[in-house]
Amino acid sequence: MIWESSFWKNELEKIAAAITRRCHHQRRWPEVALAKLEREVMIGSFIVRKLMDSNKITTVLSNSDVEISHYPFNGEHAPDHFNWHNIERFYDVESRSDSKLPLREVCNQLIHSFVFLPVLDETSRHLAGILFSSDRRRNAYLYEIEAKKLVDVFHSVAISYPTKMAASRGANGQWKMESE
Repeated sequence: MIWESSFWKNELEKIAAAITRRCHHQRRWPEVALAKLEREVMIGSFIVRKLMDSNKITTVLSNSDVEISHYPFNGEHAPDHFNWHNIERFYDVESRSDSKLPLREVCNQLIHSFVFLPVLDETSRHLAGILFSSDRRRNAYLYEIEAKKLVDVFHSVAISYPTKMAASRGANGQWKMESE
């Protein structure tokens, strides 16, 4: 349980700023930069999910959908520890579809990513997006989120401070919380 959310939200803002810098300034992608990006995205996604679970953001934001794209699995065997980066082998990258996923599902996919690859702008080599798929969904879809969209999500969560909260006990005896 998170008691005071401002510390978590401040960290989330720092992560959003770091990803923004990668979108506008970073051109070289050595292994250490890729590892830092992966860590930032995973920790940011964990913070978002933890704030959701602690009712520290509005219910509307918690229940929101995130615009993403996805590529279907091509039906062959699923990527494994030695070939996960060969996305063309496992996903139909020519069949991109735009869709939406619930915020919690996006966070879960990023936190549990089995496939995680940056998408770089072809001209500038700046970060444009992230390709990802969790260990459980890797044989269904490869997802893509624009880096700017991920930054927007992190920022929206970081500035969400509910001003009202209502609680009711469900039939299972657990509290159901709603916040505005």
